[in-house]
Amino acid sequence: GGGWTKGETTNAEVVSRALAAIEDNDVGYYEPRVGDAFDIGPREIAVIHPSALAGSTNNNSIAMRLQYGAISFLFTDDGEEQAEQDMLSRKENVQADILQDAHHRSKRSTSEQLVQAVNPEIVIYSASANNQYGHPHPEFINPDQHQNAEFYCTAIPGQLAG
Repeated sequence: GGGWTKGETTNAEVVSRALAAIEDNDVGYYEPRVGDAFDIGPREIAVIHPSALAGSTNNNSIAMRLQYGAISFLFTDDGEEQAEQDMLSRKENVQADILQDAHHRSKRSTSEQLVQAVNPEIVIYSASANNQYGHPHPEFINPDQHQNAEFYCTAIPGQLAG
């Protein structure tokens, strides 16, 4: 067994503990980069970010496009504007039916440019109810940039958000 990691070295306690556990238990892990592609049964996963580690931890987040039959998903993790610009400038295929919105709908989450390129039918963002960070940011609950996409939040099970 094993898992994926960005490959960053950081002082963050949770990451340090995870890396120590990997080392102590001789668990395999992999550092995916742009251009990597994986077929897992009928699912095709393409890594579209990062091409190399640079800038902030959030901008080094692993972004993936998943194709499952006729349905496509884009997972952006905690990527911020720089990560998005990098993906767009490399002309990565970001179009997807379902978009996992970046960074819990914070002020630094998904830009209008990326949303237009993705053109999703459904947008899902993760944020726990009454979290300490104030996510989602009020400006981003249901922005016009998402056009006609349906909006769901993990804090509101089974309900449209916004």
